[in-house]
Amino acid sequence: MATTWGSRVRRCEPWLAGAMFLGMAVTVGPQAVVGAVDDPGMWNTLYLVMWVVVMVVLGRECVVGLRKRGTAAGSSAPTPAIVLPDDVLAVVESTGGRVAAVKMLREAHPGLGLKATVDLVDDARRDPSDSGHAT
Repeated sequence: MATTWGSRVRRCEPWLAGAMFLGMAVTVGPQAVVGAVDDPGMWNTLYLVMWVVVMVVLGRECVVGLRKRGTAAGSSAPTPAIVLPDDVLAVVESTGGRVAAVKMLREAHPGLGLKATVDLVDDARRDPSDSGHAT
């Protein structure tokens, strides 16, 4: 699969926001603060307010980027609806117990949550004649 320009940019976004945050904090910040303190005119105050807003936005982007690190962009965990019932039945029939079936199913479908996997295995192990309705 060819790497697109957009995927390269998405991979660099957290580092780019961090570099911009650091650069603006070191270069523009002292100038904005000193200018607003020495000459508290409208333009210097506006310059300081704009710098603070940009720093807040860049800081937020850094935090979001750090929280998302280690996750593949655009990938999502499989949902129980995506896992085929035949796959679940084959795993349940090939293993001896519930724990082994859950383990094999999670190995076959990485990213599938534990509770969802247990529910799939329990549903497959349940007797088909037991409909769960009381008569």
